[in-house]
Amino acid sequence: IQWKQAGELYATSSKDKTVRLVDPRDNVVAQSIPMAHDGAKSVKLTFLGDHEKLLTVGFTKQSQRQIKVWDPRNLEKPLKLEKIDQAAGVIIPYYDEDSNVLYLSGKGDGNVRYYECTRDANIFFKLSEYKSTVATKGICFLPKLACDIMKCETAKALKLTSSYLEPLSF
Repeated sequence: IQWKQAGELYATSSKDKTVRLVDPRDNVVAQSIPMAHDGAKSVKLTFLGDHEKLLTVGFTKQSQRQIKVWDPRNLEKPLKLEKIDQAAGVIIPYYDEDSNVLYLSGKGDGNVRYYECTRDANIFFKLSEYKSTVATKGICFLPKLACDIMKCETAKALKLTSSYLEPLSF
């Protein structure tokens, strides 16, 4: 489940591969995307802050990881589709509303990709990538108060591996 920034809407993904947008005041499904991604693995999602867009990350039938960006007002087809790579790990998205940066970390990957989100037709473009050979079990981003502004940190994360917790600085 992911809440929209102002709280007027939340989105859920489930094992039936359907993404549902729910109005919490009425507790009714406002809209849904029946097959957001074709693959068998789970779909993760996040809202892109005040850009009024929903981002889902999932798989194709050939197990290729992909990103889709949706307009919540019209869920007929995605605004943008980008294939990432062919890997088995589910991608965990995190959107930083302050810097308009989207971070993608895959379970089993060592890498964290990050993209800048824009309001134009491209919607997002790749900035860089943190590379590591140590596989990620999970990742969480810390509050902005944890960032060291003297080191120009814009985001700080904790990467869970099989044997330790690694702090990451962006």
